[in-house]
Amino acid sequence: MRRRPARKILSMKTVPVKVSWVPPEKGGRKAPPGGMGPYSTIARGPWDKPGESWSAVLWWDYEGARTGRMRFLVEEAPEEYLKAGTRCSLYEGPRKVADVEIGA
Repeated sequence: MRRRPARKILSMKTVPVKVSWVPPEKGGRKAPPGGMGPYSTIARGPWDKPGESWSAVLWWDYEGARTGRMRFLVEEAPEEYLKAGTRCSLYEGPRKVADVEIGA
């Protein structure tokens, strides 16, 4: 397995986000992830292309927060979409668990 140098990970674009969790009665999580992160899952947004998906990593401002920071998991991801006003959804497998607004 190839390891990335730490400086590459630290220089990846990270953006502020506002997260709205899907309620459990609509198929969402029973509770948001515990702790302050990291939380990594599939992010679907305007960057989606057939047969391709990208994972995002999120950290919360404090435990239980609906605000925090997000970046893609890998450096090859389309970071140009990480700009204020962009919206995406978080998925755990086929289940949508949250909506995200970047630059909130």
